[in-house]
Amino acid sequence: MSDQMEFPYLHPPVPLKPTKERRVPSIWIETLAIYRALPICEKTLLRRVKLRRGMNILWAEPNRSTGTDQPRVRISGHATGKTTFCRFLRYILGEERYGNDEFRQAFRTKFENQGWALGEVWVGGRRWLVGRPLGSGAHNFAVQGSSITSLENVASLPQGGFQDYLEAVDSEVFGTLKDRRLPSSGLPLGWDMLLQWIARDQESRFASLLNWRNSASNSSSVELQESEKENILRIVLGLSTGDEQELMRRLASVSKDHKGAVEKRKLIDYQIETEFRRVSQALGRELSTNAPLPEAELQQAVKEMRQKAAALKALVDEDPEIQTLQKSLEAATKDALLAESQWEDAKEVAEGYQEQMDIVSGKKTEADRKHKFRDLPPFRGRCSAHLTDEVLHECRFARARASDEQLDKEVHAIRSAADLLKYDKQRADAEVMERFEQLDKKRLLLKEIRTRLEKAQERFIPAIKQATEQEIQATLTETAARNLAESLEGRRENESTINNLSKTKDDLTLALDKSKAQHGARMGSLSDLFRFVVHQLLGPGVDASVDFSGKSIRPNVDFHGKLDSAALETVRLLSFDLAALADGYIHESSLLPRLLIHDSPREADLSVDIYHQIFEFMLRLEMEAGETDLPFQYIITTTEPPPASLRTTPWLINPVLNATEAKTRFLGVDL
Repeated sequence: MSDQMEFPYLHPPVPLKPTKERRVPSIWIETLAIYRALPICEKTLLRRVKLRRGMNILWAEPNRSTGTDQPRVRISGHATGKTTFCRFLRYILGEERYGNDEFRQAFRTKFENQGWALGEVWVGGRRWLVGRPLGSGAHNFAVQGSSITSLENVASLPQGGFQDYLEAVDSEVFGTLKDRRLPSSGLPLGWDMLLQWIARDQESRFASLLNWRNSASNSSSVELQESEKENILRIVLGLSTGDEQELMRRLASVSKDHKGAVEKRKLIDYQIETEFRRVSQALGRELSTNAPLPEAELQQAVKEMRQKAAALKALVDEDPEIQTLQKSLEAATKDALLAESQWEDAKEVAEGYQEQMDIVSGKKTEADRKHKFRDLPPFRGRCSAHLTDEVLHECRFARARASDEQLDKEVHAIRSAADLLKYDKQRADAEVMERFEQLDKKRLLLKEIRTRLEKAQERFIPAIKQATEQEIQATLTETAARNLAESLEGRRENESTINNLSKTKDDLTLALDKSKAQHGARMGSLSDLFRFVVHQLLGPGVDASVDFSGKSIRPNVDFHGKLDSAALETVRLLSFDLAALADGYIHESSLLPRLLIHDSPREADLSVDIYHQIFEFMLRLEMEAGETDLPFQYIITTTEPPPASLRTTPWLINPVLNATEAKTRFLGVDL
């Protein structure tokens, strides 16, 4: 390895040997296979990848020469399917989607909404066969103890079991936790959250320690706040005990309440300022917000306003002309109402004569005639029984009206007096006209009196307006005084709440600091391991540490000042991930499943020498751990060629990808 930068004199801060219980990853992937359709066989196979414990390198090499005069496509190792490979791994591990919307649609169109992703995943030393559909309509399945070869050429795929598989993964990772609630939000910590960290989006580009998922990937993973991610790191790395998590939850809750009370202070102060201004205007002098509220003075001011309003109204009510016109208006109103009632009565009489004439002339049928009589009170709405039956049973309502025979005789009598009916109808119509003319005169008089009253009141419009303004001002002053008193009391209560919450925050922070200090050695061990990884990548002249102050976790790299370039930011985050991976099998307090996936982590300005040290470090971890039981699985995709010594089995995944032809891309086809 003469072409590599080596630091053989660097020694790890702790032996890089796995503990007895952690000689293999708690979760690792043995096989990933993608099929275009059923049945499961070589003809439908798009790609099958065998993985191992330890380091696995998926290399997308630069374009090879075509051997012809055709110009080369200058996209190097890009667009070969590296990210697709990582997304399928995440899909097998339980993520909801296997690619962004565009990729999934292209796949389903290409393969007629068919296809399957199959994986052999080891969970707690037991192998699971996991199947997930790539088209819509089919269902996930999982079978413990089975393999992909068991499905070859079978008539149908297994059903169910996928939820059992996810529960097995969840239990393997978090089964020892007594309390899984995140202190910052109370959400239960789940595998879908941890998967975001150990298999970052390629789109996130290692921008920051807590940048795990990018919206462009359409992963549909649960959205996490930074505080939640920091808590996840602390819990998974064994840096937070159950008691400490409870302290953090209480501190988060109290901090939220404290922030709310501080925000409420601004609203209360604004309300006090507004109401003080209104009260000051009412009193005609500036009040001090720090002085007691002059309640007696305010009550007197309101009383004077109402008295002034009453006096102004009295000018109107006591005016002789207005009083006379108001009395005339009352009398004219009564006369108009009486005339309208007499007119209505006359119309009813005329309508009665008209109805009798219609019956005599035959315009109404016999059925209409009887219905009319039977609809009269007291029978309407009272009884549906036959009249004869009711009479026989001595119904008191039936006795109140004549029999049908008697009614028929009365109708006959009406017919014989048809000429008399016409005469009566004419007299009734004349009465209606006369009553209407009287009503019209009464209405005209009423309108005239009302107009005169309005004109008389016009002289008092300024007084009425002023009286109304005084009433409104009195009401506003009372309301402002009441609101001001309530706001002042609210401010006193809110300030008391802020002070109490501040003290509680300080007490909880102190208790939390003491709790963290108790496992300071654990934090120091992880920080030392991080420094060791940084030295492996950058050299011993660079200082490095992990700052666990407060709630945050901050990996720092320092060489005559903190290094913050994009390339060194990537080194900083990669070093933290690799240190956490190694720490996961050295210390049993870590919950990390010792599985880590890095998708094309090299930044453009990251030198090849430094980038190669990632591979050299992982090789060293393998050698330190021993050849039999490798305690981790590290999967990395790269367009930059790995060190020459690692471009072979068992580290290099077959096949090496290339974008020149469709068959050398991951799926072997163009979508």
